[in-house]
Amino acid sequence: LDYGAHIEIGRATQESSLFREDSPLAALWQSYVRLVGIPYLWKVLSLTLYNIAQVSGHFKLSESEDVVSSSMLTPTSYEVDKNKLLVADEYFVNILHLKLAAQSTFHKLCQVPFPVKLKRFLATIREKTVVNFPELANGVVANFTFLRYICLAITTPNAFGLWKDPPNSETLRFLVLLSKVLQNLGFGVEFEKEGYMQNMNDFIIQNRDAMNSYLESISTQDEEEDDEEESDGNIVAREGIKDNCVKWMYSQMWLNKGVLKRECEKKMDREVWKQVRMELENMGIMKAGESSDSVSGCSSTTRSARGRSRGGSTEAMDGL
Repeated sequence: LDYGAHIEIGRATQESSLFREDSPLAALWQSYVRLVGIPYLWKVLSLTLYNIAQVSGHFKLSESEDVVSSSMLTPTSYEVDKNKLLVADEYFVNILHLKLAAQSTFHKLCQVPFPVKLKRFLATIREKTVVNFPELANGVVANFTFLRYICLAITTPNAFGLWKDPPNSETLRFLVLLSKVLQNLGFGVEFEKEGYMQNMNDFIIQNRDAMNSYLESISTQDEEEDDEEESDGNIVAREGIKDNCVKWMYSQMWLNKGVLKRECEKKMDREVWKQVRMELENMGIMKAGESSDSVSGCSSTTRSARGRSRGGSTEAMDGL
């Protein structure tokens, strides 16, 4: 991941080409966060996802299991598009509910310690981006943190093991609305084209400074932070998720070992290549003395191994 960032930022000539949607690095990151970032999502998103699932009827608990009391502030919907409302009078109430859900989630994001391994990579991304695109540092961190991690988990909780089944259509609608708000907050962008979302702009304005501080904190490596995995109690990823991610990332490194060498040679980073090659040999991806030039099919990605990301799940991961 670190070397992928080195390659992509180094060869980006303009802002629009930096970490585009089909970037191999972005795809690897989306698998990596499933390996080390699920406990953080549980701590941050569990209550919010529970409330949305209850409101939308995604699942229903028995009375003995239902520990959330009903009150005037208990949401009945998060829909803020008047054209989709069955009862027009719910409009302003739903705006409040969506803001509360977004505010509660953002508060949790700031309060729960961010995974050290993810923070290290984001620190690398920030450090390398500042050199060529200093004004994009927070935007790039938001790209990886919100677009390709937190919001992805919100809209596809089943892909991260947070739910067993995919959300139904109504639930997905509520999840998408929440992710829109948090994603725009992450990028510091107010809603313009989607008129029905403009009532969320005051939330974005009020939390913009706090968001910038959050993005800086999760992409600044503290030398005293312990790299040991913290204890997460009973938070365990659903069976198969981590195995699928490891297999998928392994296949990507196999397909790209020739590309890694060629990029190193272009930039004369021979010492870096030696380190990368040693890791590949340790993993059994390359044999000692093997020439990566002899490997065919070393494109940055392939359709079969990569799977195109859609809604947070990948065809390749599903297949594995």
